[in-house]
Order: sequence, then structure tokens, then C-alpha cells
Amino acid sequence: MQTPLLERRFRSRVDHLEVRRLPPLARFVQACVRVLLAPFARCVWRLRAFGREHVPAGGAIVVCNHVSYVDALLVASALGRPVVFLMQRELFRLPLVGWVARACGALPVAKGDAPRTTAATLELAASFARGGELVAIFAEGRLTPDGELQRFQRGVERLARVASAPIVPAHLSGLWGSWFSRKGGRAFAKWPGVPEAVDASFAPPLPHDAPVWRVESAVAALAADAATRRALRGPNLAKVLLRSARSHGAREALRDGERGLTYRRTALAALWLAREFDRAAPGERTLALFVPTSVGGALANLAATLAGRTTLNLNATLSDADLAEQCERAGARTLVTSRRFLAALERGSPLSPERGRTLFLEDLFARKSLGSRLFACAAFLVPWLARGVRVRANAPATVLFSSGSTARPKGVVLSHANVVSNVEAVSLAMALSPEDRMLDALPLFHSFGYTVALWAPLCGGATVLLHPNPLDASGFVALAERERATILLGTPTFYQGWMRRAGPTTFAHVRVAISGAQRLPRKLADAWRERFGVELGEGYGATELAPVVAVARPGERTLGSVGRPISGSALRVTDADGVEVAPGVQGLLHVRGPNVFAGYLDDPQHQREVLHDGWYVTGDVARVESDGSLAIVDRTARFSKIGGEMVSHGRVEEALLGALGELACELELAVTAVDDGERGERLVVLHTPLALAIEPLLARVRELGLPRLFVPRADAFLAVAALPKLASGKLDLAGLKRLAAARCG
Repeated sequence: MQTPLLERRFRSRVDHLEVRRLPPLARFVQACVRVLLAPFARCVWRLRAFGREHVPAGGAIVVCNHVSYVDALLVASALGRPVVFLMQRELFRLPLVGWVARACGALPVAKGDAPRTTAATLELAASFARGGELVAIFAEGRLTPDGELQRFQRGVERLARVASAPIVPAHLSGLWGSWFSRKGGRAFAKWPGVPEAVDASFAPPLPHDAPVWRVESAVAALAADAATRRALRGPNLAKVLLRSARSHGAREALRDGERGLTYRRTALAALWLAREFDRAAPGERTLALFVPTSVGGALANLAATLAGRTTLNLNATLSDADLAEQCERAGARTLVTSRRFLAALERGSPLSPERGRTLFLEDLFARKSLGSRLFACAAFLVPWLARGVRVRANAPATVLFSSGSTARPKGVVLSHANVVSNVEAVSLAMALSPEDRMLDALPLFHSFGYTVALWAPLCGGATVLLHPNPLDASGFVALAERERATILLGTPTFYQGWMRRAGPTTFAHVRVAISGAQRLPRKLADAWRERFGVELGEGYGATELAPVVAVARPGERTLGSVGRPISGSALRVTDADGVEVAPGVQGLLHVRGPNVFAGYLDDPQHQREVLHDGWYVTGDVARVESDGSLAIVDRTARFSKIGGEMVSHGRVEEALLGALGELACELELAVTAVDDGERGERLVVLHTPLALAIEPLLARVRELGLPRLFVPRADAFLAVAALPKLASGKLDLAGLKRLAAARCG
């Protein structure tokens, strides 16, 4: 469709198009099909139409995603009026289906058609739209092979411009995984299951000259809204966990070192512990958990969820005063911990008797009563008995405090719908299966550790490998090799440590390795692939987004990007005036979908600043590439205004590290800024000890083409023993700025 011949043919024929209407026979057949389909649409698919008022009374181009072989029937049923469909030519060869398609006035198209044939078909469709008919096209050009939105073909653009008709973005949800979709291979090649409720959504019309990327963006936003509705009427975490435990009872669920539990034993242990929580802390809505990343820590989280409580996992690197403040902000007056864990930390309970009570897992495990055991067995067979199963999907599941890398930590409230939707989307992106064994270095108080490393594998029947100390690289590597880990999750800092201690066959069974929290250095990704034969992919997220937004798919090389957005998430990049920009243009990143958090604790002002009409404003400068992948440029907090120009710290770091690599010098560095009376701010580079002079480094940076304003001065380089980092391994930007200010006097 993109050939010069097609373009010339369109330009020469626009003013000579006939105005066509559907023949009476086609209208009659379509009416009969809608009448015959109505009982199935209402009772089987439970079809609901959203935004039908946006569809114009006259001619328009309806652009929809393509999930299954019944999409056309459901779009027609939702619209309730005659529609001219452009359909794959192969469908016209099927018995009965082809006859019905022809009788309804559908137009055949195929990717391999000659340009003249395609042009004639599009001109015919445009003439129907000019005559006041609805013309529907599935812009992906094929059925989705993985349930995710595919790239739109540009024929939509040309069709709308020739017809001079508005474009109505449309979306169908609830059909992926049905008998008519390609989930699991070919359509019709699996047993028909119980169909999900199907939503047909329509957005306000776009002008006829709207570029195809705007249409695709509008359909993605509809997909995000549909995913949000689905998540809100879907199951909560307790339901999903017990369903998974009954399906995978004999499989191993949790393992830390030499201790492991099957799914059945995990569910039973969590259920009776939930009963003990009910007895020890009646009426408590939020439980604070001060536990290690271990089987015991995982069981405490599962039990609190099964008891219908909101969890608050606490960061062991913070002071008692900070942790007590977080408990108070979250309304948690009961803290669950372990004597063994406190002894290892050489500290007492962060919650003093005046502020609340402390429960010890050792005491709770020691008093397993017969009543609790009987309750656990009964609730395993009849899940409704567990209080957590009866919690609504929009209820809070957990409170996670943000890392505080740029400001005071914020209490992020995530609902069950937020977490479950992210679990499902991440599992789809990583092709997670019961055969997988996931090993993660991020603790349970980190959103990635909580959602992706704990709940995602448990909800999918996989094994969670737990290691209490993420800084113990040797122990982590030994566990990965001994337990044959297939999925690794960590930060670049952790991956560098593992690579130094791993042998060539240590990660022989790893099929997916994902890095997050920091920018993935190209040198590290290349070295990892060369040594272990596996791509080190990158992901991106935020605590407020439960947390994953985009991630590299297995085997994808994502240098320069953080992968494609997960299913159900819509991305929008805007300029300084809030106007959406085209692919490849950088701006402020917004995210929409079921993973957008429920709100902040006691901070409505900041909540209003970051939530705009369903979109979460990430504070990150990014661009969406033409292939749909996401590239993060930098955080808005990591820009400095110097002499009236915005200077990206990330770009300066990238240039410095590139120059150091060429000069065969390895070290860690980070760029920040301090106040400057003359130019507003000035750059400061904190680095570990440097084995060469600064001037040759700066000379090489200038040769690489970095703008003069972006090049730090020679006296801006400050050596430090180590860069300030958070417990997750993420760079502590606030600590970095404080250290630079102190060193600069």
C-alpha cells in the first residue's frame, strides 16, 4: 500500500470517486445476521458497547484491532447498523463464511495484492464512506499472534483522506484466548472454553487527515480502558493464588536455599497463618511486614493477603524512626517480623510498644492450633471461607513506599486490580510458564520484587527462588546454578557483581534476564551476551504503575530502548504544551491502564499533579519509536537549566562513559548539579577513583560531539569511595545531590 503507483492512483482519482450506498440485499442480509447473532452477543459473549455515541450518523472509517475470526460480527452487532468491512481475502474462500461476507457487501483485501488491486479496493471502500456508510477496517492487517496490539498499516491514512470521512478508533477486548483467536497456535484447534465478557469501545472521531500513529494511539487508549474495566471486575490476588495452588498442587512454589514448599503446602501454610493474623490482630486493615526475602517472608505476605489485609513491606535499610513514620502514615499498628531476622540486623523491632504491637513469626508458627489447621484445609477446598477471597478488586492490596531517590518517599497505594493486571501482562510478555524458576535480587519492599518476583510466578505456577541478601553475589550465583534458574531479575549493579563471580555455565538454563531500576550500560549487555549467550534485556516501570510499563521480550535486543509496552498499557508522549507528539519525538511520558495506582497516602496535592484524566505523568522524558518500543531519555529531575538551556545529566553520563570505554578505563560515575550564582546551575561529576587525567577525557568527550554547554569543567570531577545507592541498587539521586553540595562547599 505504500508504493508510488498507489499514491499516484489515489491522487488522480479522489475527485472522480462515485458515491455509493450498500445494496438493499446486503442491508437485508446484515440485518438478518445481526438478529441471529443477538442472542449469542447478549448471552454468550455478554457484549457491551462503550462510546457508541461517538460514531457519526453519516459516513466514517471505523478502525479496529484484530483479535479473532468473529471480530467483524461483534463490531457490526455493537454498532447496530450496516457496515462495509474490508476483510482478508482468505476468509472469502471458506465455506459459508465467504458467502455471508459477499452477501453482506464486504470487500476482500490481502497483503500480497498488486498495488492496482489494493488501490481499486480502497477507492471502492472510500466511495461507500462518501455515500454515508460506515466502513470498517482492521488496521493491523492480520490477527494478533500474541494478544498485543500490532503496528497499524498506513492504508487507513489513505482511505480516510480519499473518503474525506472522519476516523472512529474502535477496540474489542475479551476475545484473546477464545476458540476464535490464535492463542496457543491456530484458531479452532483447542477446546472452546467459557468465553469472557466482550467489550466493544469507540473513541471520539479523529479528522480525516489524522496520521496513522494518532489512530493507533487512540485505539491503544481504548485498550487500556478496556483492560482497566476487566481488572476491576476480575479476581483479587487471594483468588488467583488459591486457583493456582489447586492447579499446581504438587509443583514447587517457594524455595530459599535448602528449604522448599509445594503449592499445596504453601497455600495451607499461608491459610493457617492468615487465621493466626485474624486472631492476633483483629480489625487491623493494614499489616506492616518487616521480613527478609525468604520463604517465611513470602508466606507472611501471602497470609496477610489471604486474611484480607493490606500489606506494608518495610525497608530494612531505613532507621526505626523512618519505619515508624511509614507505619503511622499507612495506619499500621501491628508489625510482623522474625527474631532471627532482627538478630541478623542487630536491631530491635522498629515499632515501639507505644506505637503498636509486634508479632513474631516464630511465635505464630509455634502455636499452630488444630482449629487453624482445619480452617486451612477447608479454605483450600472452599476458597470463599478465606476473608481475602471476598475482597473487591478495587480494594488496596499493598502500600509501597517509593525509593525516595529524588524526594521524600511517597506512600503508593496499589489495588488488587493494579497488581493482578500487571502480573497477567508481565507473564504474557515474558512467556512465563510453570516450568520457569525465577530468581530475583530485589526485595519485597520494592515494587518489582513484590509484583514480578513474588506474585507473577506464584499466579502462573512457576517456582520462586528467594535469596535474603541481594548484596551476597556469591550466594546468589550459587543458588542460580544449583536451582537451574530460568529467569533472572536485577539491576545493572547486581548483574555486574554476578558476572564477576559466575562461571561460563552458571546461567546455562537462563532464558530471560531483565535489568531494571537503572539505565542498562551497553558494555554490560554486550559482555553478558558474549559470555552467557543470553540477551540481557531491559525493563521500565514505576512504583505508581505496579510497576512494569515496558519490558524486552525473550530474546529481544533492546539497547537504546526498554522494550515494548506491556499488554493493556497505553503510552503518550507530549510536548511542553501537553500536545501529543509523533513517534521518534521526545517529550514527557504519560501512561494509562489498569496498572495506574489507586492514589498516594495523605498526599492529595501531589496525586492531582501526576494523575490527569486517567493518565499518570511519569516525570520521565522519553520517546516512542516507530516500531512501538519505548526509549527513556532521562527524568525531568535529572535536567539542569544552565545559561537558559536544559542539560540532560543522562546524556552527559552516556558521553563520559563512552569516552572512558574508548580509553580502556572502568569506573562508576554519576552526574548531578549544584547551584551557581551566574548560570543558575553547574554540573558536578561524582566518580570512583579515576586512573587517568581529566583533560584527555574531556578532550575525547568534545571529539564525540557533545555540545560545549554539556561538557563539565575539569574542576567539576569529584572522586568518592562509592556512589550513594538505595537498597535496590538504584542510584540515590537525592543523596547524590547532597553529597555534591557538601563537597562543593
